[in-house]
Amino acid sequence: MGAAWIIENKHAAIFTPNFNLSSKEFQSGALDPREIGFYINDEERILSFLQLISEDFEISKSHIIISQSVKKFISEINSYKPEIAKPPVISEAIHKPIVKEESKTIAQTVQLQPNQLLKTTSSNPTDLFSKFVNTITSKKLKDDELILLHYIIETGRFKLMTGWQEQNEIDHIKEWEEINEIANKLSRNYSSILKRFELRGFTEVSALTSSNNPKELKIRDEISKHLLDLPDDVLDLITESVKKNHFDYNAKTKIEEPDDLPF
Repeated sequence: MGAAWIIENKHAAIFTPNFNLSSKEFQSGALDPREIGFYINDEERILSFLQLISEDFEISKSHIIISQSVKKFISEINSYKPEIAKPPVISEAIHKPIVKEESKTIAQTVQLQPNQLLKTTSSNPTDLFSKFVNTITSKKLKDDELILLHYIIETGRFKLMTGWQEQNEIDHIKEWEEINEIANKLSRNYSSILKRFELRGFTEVSALTSSNNPKELKIRDEISKHLLDLPDDVLDLITESVKKNHFDYNAKTKIEEPDDLPF
C-alpha cells in the first residue's frame, strides 16, 4: 500500500511511490490531502512544496543547490526497492483450490498492469519538452516568466547572463522592453525568474567563472530546439501575456515633463 504523511497546517499530503490512493484505509481516514497531494518522487511537486514551506523554514537561497539536492533525493527514493514477502508454503491437501484462486488473482493483476503503467507514465513524464508545454498550457507560469520566453524567442538569446554579468542582461532587457512597449516585469524580476526556471529544470549552467560560480545559464536543449516552432496554444498564451503587459513609455515621459514656463 505504501505510506503517507499529512502536514495539516499546510494542507498537504506526501505519498511514497507505491501508495494506493484507492485503498480502503486511506479513503476512510480522518485526514486527506486538501490543497496539495503528491508522490515523494515527483520533482516538480517537491519544488512547489519547498516554496510553500519556505515561509516557515530556513531553506537555501541557492537554486542550484536546491535543484541538485532534490535530484539526489529523488534518485535515492527511486533506487529503493521494497522487500516482497515470500508466500507461505501450501500443503498438498489444499493445493488445488488455492491454485485456482491464485490463477484468478494473477489474471486480475495482469489486466491491471497496463492501466497502472499508463497512469505512472502520464503523471511522471520523462520528456522535458512535454513537461514544459504542460506547465504553460496549465497556466502555471506567471506573466514575467512568459515574457522571458517571448524575449528569448524574439532575440534568439537562448543563453542568459547571471552572476556578475546579470546586470548586463537586465540592461539589455530594459532597452528591449522600451522598444517593444512592454512593462518592466521581466527586468524587475529577472533574478527570481531565473531561479524559478532552474527549479523547474528548464535551464542549466552553461558557463562558470574562474571561481566555479555560474555566469551564464542556457535553456536546456530538449526545450530550446522547439522554441521557434511552439504549438499554437502555447504561442497564444505567451502573446496574450505580452499584450496584457503593454506599456507606453513615451506617454509616461510626456506626463512627467514639466509644463513650459510662460517666460
